[in-house]
Amino acid sequence: MIAVVGGTMLVAAPPAHAAASTSAFQTLLNTLVSTARLAHGCKPLTLNSKLNKSAQKHANDMSRHDYFSHTSRNGTKWTTRIKKAGYKHPGGENIAMGFPTAAAVEQAWLDSPGHRRNLLDCNFKKIGIGFAANGDYWVQDFGY
Repeated sequence: MIAVVGGTMLVAAPPAHAAASTSAFQTLLNTLVSTARLAHGCKPLTLNSKLNKSAQKHANDMSRHDYFSHTSRNGTKWTTRIKKAGYKHPGGENIAMGFPTAAAVEQAWLDSPGHRRNLLDCNFKKIGIGFAANGDYWVQDFGY
């Protein structure tokens, strides 16, 4: 649910464990990202199916194999994962685990200098978002 109160956009994030499709979480998190970007003079990002595929696959892999890293257990780096998903111009990746809502993970990323840099990089144009409920694994893949 999105509401504007006194000129401020408020986004109510359902619990990550609520019965909702992955696309609903992608849309919700992208709305939060876009709000932060607009406040800092950047254009919103467009969800991209290839980046979504890469991000979701990595979230699922970390959840299934109980690890937390930008590098997959088989040694695959985030740039390679994105390119294997068919996206030619990877830009960055944010990962997180243990946050029960999209709003909570977005705030944590904004509070972290490196993650914030990715979120507010005005050169990025596209985003892919993945979420795995088992462990609350979140992935954002960014592209030019």
